[in-house]
Amino acid sequence: MKKWMIWLLITAFCILPAYGQAADTAETVETEQAEQTPPVQEELPYAVRRMMALEIMEGYEDGLFHPDDALTRAQMAQILCTVLNVEPVNGAWYDAFYSDEQVELGETEAPAADAGSFLDVPSDHWASGVIETICQYGIMVGDGAGNFEPDREMLYEEAVKTMIIILGYRLPSQMAGGYPQGYIATARDLGLLRELSGTAGKPITRLDLAHMLSAALDTEILQCVSYGETRSYETHKDETLLTEIMQLTEITGIVEENDITSMWGPSTLRRGEVKIDNVLLQTGDAADIGKYLAYQVEAYYKHDKKTDKNILHSYLLGSNNIRTVTGKEIIGYADGQIVYERNGKNSSLRIPEDATVIYNGLAAGEWNGQTLTPKSGNVTVINNKGKTVVLVKDYQTIYVASVDTEESIVYDKLGRTEGLVLDTADEDMRITILNAEGGESSFAEIAKGQVLMVAENEHVKEVVLSNRQVSGKIEEERSEEDGPIYIVDQVQYQLAAEYLNSNQRMEFSPGDQVTMYLNAEGKIGWMESSFGGGTNYGYIMQMAKDDGFSATCMFRIYALNGTDEVYKCASRVRFEDKNGNEVTCSGSEVYDKMQGVSGLIEYQINEDNEIKRLILPADKPIPGTRKLYKIGEVTSQTKDNMAFQGWLKTFGGAIYVDSSTKVLCVPADITEADKYIKTNYNMFQVDGRYEVIGYGTDPASPMADIVISGVDASTGALSSWKDRKTMTIALDLMTSLDKDYNEVQKILAYQDGKTVELTLAEEYEYATSPFGTGEYQLEKGDIFRYATDTDGNVSKIYIVYKPGIPNPSGGSDGFVPEMKYRYYISQEAVDRANDTTNLFVGGLTTGLDGNPFQGGFGSDLQNYAHRFSTWSEKSGKTFLGYVYQVSGGIATITTQDITVEKYSPSGIPETEDLQGNLTGIYINTRVPLNIFPIDVVEYGGRELRVTSGSADDIRPYTEFGANCSKVLVAMTGGEPRHMIVLRNMEQ
Repeated sequence: MKKWMIWLLITAFCILPAYGQAADTAETVETEQAEQTPPVQEELPYAVRRMMALEIMEGYEDGLFHPDDALTRAQMAQILCTVLNVEPVNGAWYDAFYSDEQVELGETEAPAADAGSFLDVPSDHWASGVIETICQYGIMVGDGAGNFEPDREMLYEEAVKTMIIILGYRLPSQMAGGYPQGYIATARDLGLLRELSGTAGKPITRLDLAHMLSAALDTEILQCVSYGETRSYETHKDETLLTEIMQLTEITGIVEENDITSMWGPSTLRRGEVKIDNVLLQTGDAADIGKYLAYQVEAYYKHDKKTDKNILHSYLLGSNNIRTVTGKEIIGYADGQIVYERNGKNSSLRIPEDATVIYNGLAAGEWNGQTLTPKSGNVTVINNKGKTVVLVKDYQTIYVASVDTEESIVYDKLGRTEGLVLDTADEDMRITILNAEGGESSFAEIAKGQVLMVAENEHVKEVVLSNRQVSGKIEEERSEEDGPIYIVDQVQYQLAAEYLNSNQRMEFSPGDQVTMYLNAEGKIGWMESSFGGGTNYGYIMQMAKDDGFSATCMFRIYALNGTDEVYKCASRVRFEDKNGNEVTCSGSEVYDKMQGVSGLIEYQINEDNEIKRLILPADKPIPGTRKLYKIGEVTSQTKDNMAFQGWLKTFGGAIYVDSSTKVLCVPADITEADKYIKTNYNMFQVDGRYEVIGYGTDPASPMADIVISGVDASTGALSSWKDRKTMTIALDLMTSLDKDYNEVQKILAYQDGKTVELTLAEEYEYATSPFGTGEYQLEKGDIFRYATDTDGNVSKIYIVYKPGIPNPSGGSDGFVPEMKYRYYISQEAVDRANDTTNLFVGGLTTGLDGNPFQGGFGSDLQNYAHRFSTWSEKSGKTFLGYVYQVSGGIATITTQDITVEKYSPSGIPETEDLQGNLTGIYINTRVPLNIFPIDVVEYGGRELRVTSGSADDIRPYTEFGANCSKVLVAMTGGEPRHMIVLRNMEQ
C-alpha cells in the first residue's frame, strides 16, 4: 500500500493581548491604551485566524488582513508551497504523489511546466522558486503560450482546482466533467465552498481562500491504494490534509496547567511543558501559551517519534466566555460579587464559592474579597464548561530611585524596602518587561524617574514601565475614599495606592504648579513641585526671622541648580525632622525648630515662592522609607585614610558616586555665594583627600544622590599621578656592545605585549621598596617595575615578584620579596566577634609590618592602614593575590592563599595572628576586568613562557577550586593598570 504524505513544518503564530487586556472576549473592555493598539485578530473570522496561526496566510505590514482583497497567482503559489512544504523538483515526492493517478488519467509524463520556461517569470522574480515547484507537480499551470501570469488575480475556479488536486480528488473531478465545473462540483460535495461568497469567473478574495483552506485542512484525503495490479481510491477516517500532510494533531480544550501553576495548585510540570485537557505537551515555539491558563484554546501539535513527546506547534484562542474589569473600575466585593462601575453604571460579577482563583499567575489556595479587588491591574472571569476561573492581575507601583545595571536591580522610592531583581538570566524566574502600550521592552529601558507597575509571584515578574509625565497647575482637589483626586487641565488624576501611602508623598493644593509622573494606567506614581525644577535641595547659607507681624522664618539657600535664593516660609509649613517625624507648624515655629541646624535641606515651594514643606536629612536610613539620609561622612580626621578611589568611584568604600550624583562644593564662608561650585564627581581626583558628606535615598545602596564637599574645587584637589610603566618580566640577562663598542648590560624583557631590550645605566640601583631592603638581584623569571634616566636607560629596578621565593602560606613557590603574608593593623580595627574589619579607621597605633597598602611615607605612616595610597617613589604599588570569583566582569581577589586555606570573606584568619598590638589580616578587593592588559607567565623549572592573555585566562576559585589563578596586579593612583596570571607548568 502506498500513501502520499508530506511533512509540514511551520512556526507558531501567537495572538498576544496587551497588558491588562484579554483576547477573544465576549465583552470588550475599553482602556486608555485601546486607541494605540493595532486591530487584534479576534475581530477576524475563525478561518482567517486559523490560517494566520498556522502561518499559511499572513496579514499586511499595516497589521490588517484585508479580507476583501484579491490575491495574485504568484501569491497563490506561495501559499500552496507553504501548505505542502514541498522542496523544488523532488522526484521521489512526485512519484508518490502522481504516479498512480497519472496512469488512470492516461498521462505518461509529469506535467511539463518549468518556471524557467515561463517568459514572464525571470529567474530573479521573487516567486520564481515557488512557481517552479508548484508547476512541477501540476498543481498550477501556465496559459499554454509560455506565460504564467504571476501578477494576474487568481480566479475562483483556479483556486478550487488547486484545493481538489492537493486533496487527491483530481480523478473524480475529471470524471465529473473536468475543469472548471467538475472541480467545483467535487469541492461543493466535499464542503469546501460552504462559507464562500464568490463565484466562478471572478477573482477569489483572501477571505474566501481562508475559508476554503480551513475546510480543506479537515477534509479526508483521497488516497490511491495499490494491491498488486489492482488500484483503488479510498479515504480513511480522520486522515486529513492536517493530519497526513501537515502531520499535526488538533486539540481543543482548556489550558489546565503550565510550568508555574495548575488551575488547582502547584505545578507538576517541567519548564517548557503545558497541559491541555490532560494532554501533556512541550511548548516548543509556542512558549507563551502558558499565559493563557484557564483559557480554551485550539492547539496543534506534532508527535516526535524520537523523543516520544508531543511538541506544540501553534495555537489560537477558542471560544471563551470572558468578562474583564479593571482595578480602576472596581468598587468592592460584597455578597459573592465584584461590584464595579462602567460608563456611570454599576454592574457586578458573581463569583461562586468554588471558583478557582489565579493570583498573579499562581493558584490561590485561599482567597477573599481583598484578593479579588486590586487597586491596579484587572480581574478576568472565565466561565468554561460550567467551571469559573478568576484571573487576578494585581500591580504594585514603583517610582524608580536608581537602577543597578550590573546586578539588574531596580530600587524604589515609595516604600519597597528590598530592590526589585530583574535578572533575565535567572532560569527559575520568568520576567516580562512591557511598555505602557503592551509591547515588549527590556531592562535596559528602565531608568531613574520612571514609574513601573509590577505584578509578581515567586516564579513570575511582569513589569510595565511608563515615561509619561504631566505638568500644569492644580485647578481643583477632590477628596475621595481612595485619596485625593487632582484636576489638571480639566483631567482627573488619581494617586496610585503605593504613592498615597508613602511617607515620601508631598502635599499639594489648588494653584500649585506640579509635575506628575504617571504609571501605565494613568495613576500618579510620583508628584513634585514644578517650581525650581521639582523637589528642591539646597544648602542653608543664612537663616533669620522676618521683621514683620508674622515673624516667619526666612532662609537664604544655595540650591543644587546653582541659584542663590531667599525664601520666606508660608503661613503653614509641613516640617519633617531628621527622624522622620512630620508636623504642620507656623513659619515662626520653623525658626525655633531649625536652631542649631545647618547644611543640606530638602524643600518645596508654592506658587507664591514660599517654602511650604521643609525636610531635614536623616542621620541614618529609616526602615520602610526613602527619606534622604546621610550615607557617610569624611572628616578632617578621616580624609587621609578615605582618599577618593577613582576606579571604584568611592571614598573608602563608604560613599559611592556616579554620573548622576550632584556635587556641591561649599566654601569656608558659607555666605559667599560666588564661591559655591555646582559640579560632578569628575572634580574628585584619584587619591585626593576631601572632606565630604554623602546623601542618598536608597537604604540598600551606598550610592550618593548628593555629595557636599567642604573643599573648594578650584584649589582643594590634589594633582593626579601620571601614568607609569606596567609590570615587566625578565626573560634573560645579557652583556652586549653599544654603538661605541663599549660593554653594556641589558635585560631581555617582555613588556606591553612584546619582547624588548632594556639597557641598564652605568650606575643603576635596586630601589628600596616600602618594606624591603633592596638586597635581591634581578634574575630570569623575575617580575619588576623600573625607572629610567634622561637617556632612557634603566636607572632603578623594583623587583615585585620572584618565582623562587618560598611562599609563607605554604602554597606554591613565588612571592613578593621581603614582604609578609598577612597585613598587620591595629587590633582596634578588627572585630572578630562580628567578623568585620575596618581598614579606614584613623588615629590607631599601627606599625609598618608587611602592609604595602599603608599610607605615604612620613610621620603619618603609622597612623592608619590604607590600601589605596601610592608609594613615595611614585612607581605605584603591586599586590599578590588569588582570584576567588569573577562576576559581571569584576574579579574578587584576596591576598589570602585560598589554594591551601579556606576563604575568609572578611579577611580575618581563623587563627588570630598577633604581633604586639597588631593583628594580621588578608585584603579582599574587587578589580574590574577588560580595562587593562592581562599577561600569562608560566614557570617550569628553568623554562619560562610568557604570552598575552585575557580575562578568559583567569580561573576563579568558585569554578576551579584550589587550581584558581594566582595573580599580580599593578596599581597606579588607586586604579588597576596591569595584571599577570602566574602559573606552574606542571599544573
